[in-house]
Amino acid sequence: MKTIDPLNATILVVDDTAICREPIVEILRGEGYSVLSAANGNDALALLQKHAVDLLLLDVRMPVMDGLAMLRALRCDHGRRELPVIMLTDAAEKSIVLEAGMLGVRGFLLKSHFTISELLSRVAKQLSITPAPSPSAPPPVEQMERIISSPPSAAPTAQSRAASCEIRIRNKNEVVEAIRRHLDLRPFPPVLHQVVSQTNSTGVSIRDVVETLRQDQALSVRVMKVANSSLYTSGKPAQNPVEAAGRIGMSGIRNAVVTAVAIDQFGKGSETRLAPQRFWEHSLAVAALAQSIGERLSVPHVEGWFLAGLLHDLGRLVLNSAFPEEYRAILARVDSEGLALGSLERQTFGLSHAEATKEALSQLRMPPPVVTAASLHDRTAEQLKRSCRTDRGPLIVALADRLAHALAIGDSGDPVLLPFEEHAEALGLDPTAIGDIGRQVAARIADTELFYTSHGEAQLLAPLANELSCKSPHALKVTVMAPDAPNDPVSLYFEQLGWIDAERPDLAVLYQPPGGRPALSEWRSLMATASIPGLMIGSEPVSDLSTATAAGPQHCEFTRLPARYTMLVETCARLSHKARQGSTVGA
Repeated sequence: MKTIDPLNATILVVDDTAICREPIVEILRGEGYSVLSAANGNDALALLQKHAVDLLLLDVRMPVMDGLAMLRALRCDHGRRELPVIMLTDAAEKSIVLEAGMLGVRGFLLKSHFTISELLSRVAKQLSITPAPSPSAPPPVEQMERIISSPPSAAPTAQSRAASCEIRIRNKNEVVEAIRRHLDLRPFPPVLHQVVSQTNSTGVSIRDVVETLRQDQALSVRVMKVANSSLYTSGKPAQNPVEAAGRIGMSGIRNAVVTAVAIDQFGKGSETRLAPQRFWEHSLAVAALAQSIGERLSVPHVEGWFLAGLLHDLGRLVLNSAFPEEYRAILARVDSEGLALGSLERQTFGLSHAEATKEALSQLRMPPPVVTAASLHDRTAEQLKRSCRTDRGPLIVALADRLAHALAIGDSGDPVLLPFEEHAEALGLDPTAIGDIGRQVAARIADTELFYTSHGEAQLLAPLANELSCKSPHALKVTVMAPDAPNDPVSLYFEQLGWIDAERPDLAVLYQPPGGRPALSEWRSLMATASIPGLMIGSEPVSDLSTATAAGPQHCEFTRLPARYTMLVETCARLSHKARQGSTVGA
């Protein structure tokens, strides 16, 4: 094995952008390396004729001669066929990665993501390993797996599509490593990390953050649109980044940058049923709800809970992108068998999407409180009270997530109705406050199409609540009987669907909250008086549901929470249809 003393190692850095090239040169010189630099492949080849070089850090996109052209020329030179190369680039196209791998490239560093420690670690590793593989032979399988998280394959056949429904079980460590590789290959703009770092530091002014943002004009425009949306305060729209900063503050700018970049990076279509628009509608709703809940509780740093709410389901997108076949099969089983998505994630990957969120946000260097709150959003109130005794952030984000589910805003892959009473009680929020917060945010979130018009989406989907409501063949009129009505999850859900009608209902819904006692006698009386069917929704059914109804043609069923949106709609429509048939026969 070849090992080189750093004092005797020479590294050539080739990059046409001085703002990137020069800091790398200085960092490497500070570590004792001898460093040469060039602005294009042609100049670099000229330097190689005059100097012995032990490692090449090479950009891809350059004028005169780009990185791949230089590599081809380099590998034709017998004396330099085995020179180790690290690609330094802001591009992550698979075609480039594949060709570079075939040309003996050992690794990749994305300009927008690597840290100084990562740079030095990679350099040290390359200077102490065996020669680069021959460019005439394909790279080893394990090397290509490090470079590309999902190598290209032939077009799927009917047989391969059928086989894809069989879920491959993976090791947790393998999944975590794949998540890290996947994020390494995403070309996150450098401004993202600079803004996040600045807003986490003391002594940085808001003007410093604005100057950083101005380095990326396209991102500045998107941030302006976020800042002027109803997610933030009302008032005169900002006309430039300085006004936007004054409107939403330093943390607000950070959140707007993260929002714009997240939607840009993870806002494209996928081969699964995860619809990007619906995903981000849900995420933005959770963000706005978390901030509103924090403001109602006078909790400091509410902007952090906005960010945690925005990114709480990011792990689901990462798993879906890194393991598309497995995630497609998981979602198919969820839809066909009604299984819990979180359980299938753990069975398949050894971790849930919430744990994947923790890995992703940690790698993206988000503030630790944000990482913690986002990654614990799926926990019960009791679990959060035990593990986060003094930190209300995780409870706030968990409640916001459940409230967004009750409001049927968007769909992050698991469209289910969840109880939220225990989380609200743990935070000291009464039902009226929860209802007020939910309805206000539901009204504000209506302009989320702004983010999609700014990202070139060709067609916007109708609100999820509208789509669910239309699944019923006829208009439904529902009355909900619950201790906290109309501010309980079931009442809010049917309200969003436009089905609440307490005056002339054709379906009586009885909601039994966790630990609550159902008002069976009132429910029974209503069904008998109005001659309508009933649906009980709760954690546990009564011992004998048939005795809950009065004598007569009325029919009732029980549904346990969590309950899938579509199943609730179909059950209500079926019960209502039976009642209509009965009334027609009776007439």
